[in-house]
Amino acid sequence: MKSFIFCTYLFKDLFFDRGRSLLTVVSLAAVIVSYLATSAISEVLMEFGSQPQTGANNLLIMSDYALEPMQSNLHDNLLQSAAEAVRQGYGPDSVRRASPVIYRTLRFDNKRLQIIAVPLEDMVQVHNLELLEGHWPASDNQVVATQEAMQLLNWKTGDSLEIRDTRLLIVGRVDQAGARMAAIWMNYSSGRELFNAQDNFQIGVLQIGDRLDLSTVQAYLEGDARLPGGYVVYLERQLYERYYHFVADLLKVAFILAVLALGVVCFGTYNTTSLTLMERRRDIAILQTMGFTSRVVRLFLLGRTLLQTLAAFLLAWGIMAAIVQSRSHSPIAIEAKMGVLRLSPETLGLGLVLTLFSASLGVWLISRTQNSQNLADQLRE
Repeated sequence: MKSFIFCTYLFKDLFFDRGRSLLTVVSLAAVIVSYLATSAISEVLMEFGSQPQTGANNLLIMSDYALEPMQSNLHDNLLQSAAEAVRQGYGPDSVRRASPVIYRTLRFDNKRLQIIAVPLEDMVQVHNLELLEGHWPASDNQVVATQEAMQLLNWKTGDSLEIRDTRLLIVGRVDQAGARMAAIWMNYSSGRELFNAQDNFQIGVLQIGDRLDLSTVQAYLEGDARLPGGYVVYLERQLYERYYHFVADLLKVAFILAVLALGVVCFGTYNTTSLTLMERRRDIAILQTMGFTSRVVRLFLLGRTLLQTLAAFLLAWGIMAAIVQSRSHSPIAIEAKMGVLRLSPETLGLGLVLTLFSASLGVWLISRTQNSQNLADQLRE
């Protein structure tokens, strides 16, 4: 019965002060939206940074100064020398394919896409592309696009695009297992002509036999004198790890923003509760003289704040849900890697707990100040 009376009085008080209560809810909701948005973006960054390798048994050769594949520069003689070195060390069947890759990153409608040119037979054998729709390129002006690229730019099979004044026709939609990249794939001869590449390319791919350990072959090749200085050999997952280290810095910034948002929640509830105490100082002092303990007053303030905070969180959740829904067909692209903005149950649950904790902390801090004040002084004010 006492609990019912307590809750009834709590709701009546909030309704009586409904103007300020509404303003408090809206203000807190704006801060909580920023926290949820930061958390959702952090999830995309974590997914981007930990994308798995494609599963292919490949070693990748690049220039050691290249921060991204586009900056690398290799020659066919180097790729063939590396393949021959592995064959001499592990047998003639140790290298299945030595495949050159022309790699460019271009912008379409202000969105970054990878342009990848490889020998047509290597699209499936080396790079594990799976044709989902249409057919493989049959001429130099035909390309295939990953489903992420088609989703990002609202393309479909049969559409055309222009690169360097050359009109290209999208004849197929493909998927590369494990690599969610917005990419256009074309025949190697098309890439050489389009980018005037001659015998130079960006990545050399050695497809190693299944019986061999990739890390062992990698170490052997890097120590072989036939691979000159200035080049480095990667496992596919190591390239993703390089991206992950880049993303880790962004995650640190996102974490700082999330902490600041929670700090604003704490500070906001502190100020709101402080204002309530100042306006009702005399009323609270009278209640205390009637036998209401400081604990009851603190519970009333806490209940009042938590109800406002919960309403603000629900409002913020609704706003973020609408934002996520509006972005469901427009993935986030980071260096042509794709991620979909979403709010997981774990993010929402953790956000609710941390938000309520921050609000409670604000009430606790101001209520400590209230308890230290002399009751007679409060009545005289």
